[in-house]
Amino acid sequence: MTICNRCFIDKKIRAYIKKHGTRVASGYICPNCSATSKVTHSINPMTLSKKLQRVILKFYAHEHVHGLFGSARSNCDDGEYPASFARLSNLNDVCFDLFDDDSDRLSQFIVDHRNLRAEMDGGDTFFDSTYDDVWKENCWFDMSENEWYDFSENVKHNARFFDHSTYSRTQFLKNLFPTFKILLIKAYPSTFYRARIVDSIPTKVKISSNPLEQLDKPLNRIAGYNRFSPAGISYIYLADTIDTALAEVRSTVGQECAYGEFELESGLKIIDLRKRNLLNHLDYFDDDFSSSTYCFLSAFTINIAQPIAEHDKLIDYVPTQIVSEFLWSKGFDGFLYDSNLSRSGYNLVVFNNHYELRRYGFVENLSIQYRVTSTHEI
Repeated sequence: MTICNRCFIDKKIRAYIKKHGTRVASGYICPNCSATSKVTHSINPMTLSKKLQRVILKFYAHEHVHGLFGSARSNCDDGEYPASFARLSNLNDVCFDLFDDDSDRLSQFIVDHRNLRAEMDGGDTFFDSTYDDVWKENCWFDMSENEWYDFSENVKHNARFFDHSTYSRTQFLKNLFPTFKILLIKAYPSTFYRARIVDSIPTKVKISSNPLEQLDKPLNRIAGYNRFSPAGISYIYLADTIDTALAEVRSTVGQECAYGEFELESGLKIIDLRKRNLLNHLDYFDDDFSSSTYCFLSAFTINIAQPIAEHDKLIDYVPTQIVSEFLWSKGFDGFLYDSNLSRSGYNLVVFNNHYELRRYGFVENLSIQYRVTSTHEI
């Protein structure tokens, strides 16, 4: 029995079937899903299952390889599940992370179409269970192989402004440039927000008197040391909603804040570095796809989302500052990234003045929702 390109939701799986399957005649009815509309290609289930397995093995290591489940069993507390302790995933979880499809159905499909003959001949038994087999992301299995870790250690502790004999950060970033171009998005929201805590009546008066000066990014000469920009270089940090903007300034319940609504210019070159969207942009079905590139970007996005203690910022912000300046140097205008203070929100950093303040206002933080107290057009 064959399966068709309409049996799955995931666009990459459908594209693979169209590229490697057999074109069907008009009026074909799929024996698996009974679809007739828009069915163009069918493929042998074993062929597709083998490809899905190869994709998974690019990103994950099985328990037979890493052995972390057994190690966790002897170290976790009584009553704690070893897989949870070691942050391991079962096949259902893996399919949920990698494929935009019904993960339970997809993992069962892989198990049902694994290579039983190879297993009987002593081959790997990585895919014989949707639940009991446990996996660990390769990116975090061996940190010495993680290119983000290697990059960070070198620019933080070896050579920051120039390459040295054993490591070229310049060449490494150049090698990543094609991937950054893939992450360039065609459409982005036009409106973003920025907030500031109103700690006194004079502050509110100052903001009302000159909202652009008070809500815009700081001047270069007074710009502080931030996650993406060193002291003396000013980028503007914007949020997708007022709620996210309030979270970013750590506004507390009952506190009044000012907010600015900024409109971006059209046609900007914006990169999407939100972790949940990375895999949507990367063609990991390509045989030449390097999971090390994904590991670098994934670690970069996780590093962005992690809070860093004040006394560690001087060193730990260096890698993200270098990547940001590299993107600016290549003509990009900014990038989207996950907020580490708002679970569902995201932020945008813009390198140059490609935006306008359209309106500003004052809000009271009510925790679950905010209450607008005034709004003013510019």
